[in-house]
Amino acid sequence: MILVIDIGNSDCVFGIYHHQTLTYHWRIPSSPIPSEEKCLESLRGVLEKERLGINDIRGCCLSSVVESLTLIYQAIFVNILKKELLVVEPAHFSALKIRVDSPEEVGTDRLLNALAAFHLYRTALIVIDLGTATTMDVVSSKGEFLGGAIMTGLKTSMEALAAKASRLPPIELKAPERIIGKNTVESMQSGIIIGYAVMVDSMSLKIQEELGFRTKTIATGGLSSLISPLTANVDHYIGDLTLYGLYLIYQSQNR
Repeated sequence: MILVIDIGNSDCVFGIYHHQTLTYHWRIPSSPIPSEEKCLESLRGVLEKERLGINDIRGCCLSSVVESLTLIYQAIFVNILKKELLVVEPAHFSALKIRVDSPEEVGTDRLLNALAAFHLYRTALIVIDLGTATTMDVVSSKGEFLGGAIMTGLKTSMEALAAKASRLPPIELKAPERIIGKNTVESMQSGIIIGYAVMVDSMSLKIQEELGFRTKTIATGGLSSLISPLTANVDHYIGDLTLYGLYLIYQSQNR
């Protein structure tokens, strides 16, 4: 079995692949930064719950945007568990031609999404990752990463609005029944959630207009299950796309 870990600014997402199938997955908060002992305890606890042991894990592939957590998991796997750990870097994406000004600046999470989506569909794509930030990345029909757009994430926008406007309350992240809100909460849900879905649709159309042709549009990330059904232009929703990209990278490096 192969353990894959995607460390983001909000959550650490874990998955276990067995015979090319994601059999288990779970997430824990990235903040506050837990200790090495807490990370190891959490990992062992989940494995025990699924009736798995550390010895069932053959290797691990990790992508991270939080350096301190990267170091913690490196110490856990290399020094304590004595397991192989592959930390994904841009150099591992030999199967994905990165056609941008500075390839080393592109987040590995964006590259993992692009790699996994192209592996699945083998066509031109827009990959939308709705997480702490929202990214919209373009892959050509030849499997080239062409760049994209980075925007404020849905939760980040909501928190900023509540912080700057003292009379606006925190709201539940759910789609309202109507666009014209009849109270403050409904109005905020309409503006933030429906407005976000409209932005996703509009940006995907603008990208396709610039490309000059229609592409498939894939949504992933922690908030994609909320936003995707409200859009007109998202073709597919794949919640575990980044984890699948990690699995593909691990396989490519261990043939």
